[in-house]
Amino acid sequence: MCLRDRLLTAGGVWLLTGDDGGEPAAQDPAPTPDGLPAEPIQASLAWDLPSPPVTVEQILHTAKGAWFVDDAFVRVMPDAIVSYDLATGRENWTFPFESSEGDCLVSPNASENRVALLQGRDCEVLTVVDITDGTEVMSMPLDSQWPTSSSSTPAILGDVVAIGTGVSGMGFSVSREEKLWESRTNDRCRENEYMVVDDMFISHLTCGSMGEEGGSIRATDEAGEELWEWEYPATYENGELSVNSVVSVDPLVVTATVGEDITDPGAAHIFVVDEQHREIAHDLDYDIDRYLDPCEVNTLGDCWLGVVHDGFLYLPTNVPYGDNAVAAFDLARGQALYEVEAINGGQIWPFGVQDGKILAYQPASDTLEGMVVAIDPETESAAPVMALDRAARAQEFALMSSFMVHNQQPMWHDNTLVLANRTFYDGDDESKPALLVYR
Repeated sequence: MCLRDRLLTAGGVWLLTGDDGGEPAAQDPAPTPDGLPAEPIQASLAWDLPSPPVTVEQILHTAKGAWFVDDAFVRVMPDAIVSYDLATGRENWTFPFESSEGDCLVSPNASENRVALLQGRDCEVLTVVDITDGTEVMSMPLDSQWPTSSSSTPAILGDVVAIGTGVSGMGFSVSREEKLWESRTNDRCRENEYMVVDDMFISHLTCGSMGEEGGSIRATDEAGEELWEWEYPATYENGELSVNSVVSVDPLVVTATVGEDITDPGAAHIFVVDEQHREIAHDLDYDIDRYLDPCEVNTLGDCWLGVVHDGFLYLPTNVPYGDNAVAAFDLARGQALYEVEAINGGQIWPFGVQDGKILAYQPASDTLEGMVVAIDPETESAAPVMALDRAARAQEFALMSSFMVHNQQPMWHDNTLVLANRTFYDGDDESKPALLVYR
């Protein structure tokens, strides 16, 4: 049953307003007002935040979710959502969580400057927060037959919040504070995870009791109308097929695993789906020994390390302890056409788009300062955009040198670079910051 059918079954006619907030995953970030600077910025560390304490019993805290709202930077911390003045770091407001026991997740996207979060020991309470002022819009128990957990991710679009539990899906009206739909136990195919891209719900469906009958990636609009659906088979080249994450929707690019041995480097695939969403157009020349995974494991849309723009996928090569490069894959042909190395050597990770160029971050090392560069697709080369504060190199290295690359994220807004740590461990060095902001 499609999203619209479920909503009609729930009763009533409903309308949604547009999504004008946040930067959803798997799409080009909106351009900043001023564009790229005319000359490279010699940036200073404007402000920073210390990492929150994590006890041995807690092991770790996840704190995923960050948004730019006017002149503020709003981010998730382990026990609250906090808004900071982007220029000074002054705290604007704090929205404390009812309980941090569940280590629950917040919607990666904002819609109309509102985010959805789960709270409670089992993440069984849905709350919507206005991130312009930190006020609570609504809060309600989920009251569902499908148990939520710390891996359940909400997605918000207008008046609707969709929540995937990993084996099922459900939706709620924000204004009416009521459930609109949920998967039925006898549904052959069930939506189990959601994300929002370009004013669309993107859902992942799996078919059969354990997904052994294939599945699909589906897009629905604000009114619940199906826009398109790509149905994928249970097998690919005689191996069991599992679709994992959505890197892009235009074109549709997904990561997948083929075969039962997920440790086999050849099991990892990146597929490009044709424009009619009927079949796989290209299987990129990709494996995890040669390239970094664009997406965090077990997430549908947390794919900041793979940037899709103007028909190309920009992906870092996998050289953990040496000089790597950004490879540019032509999605129309399925081939890597060129590579761009870091300026002065070291690591380079693509993370966004600005003025038609690919923003990439070069993390600090024990000998090199960090840098933001812009890769020009026309010249197939990188030019400096921002040189990071040499005096803060030790802090930058402590924050961004984790073996788990996806635990941190660079973000760019109005000629400001934000480096955010998103996972905190009990064994972290006390000098490791939670956030660094350069201007």
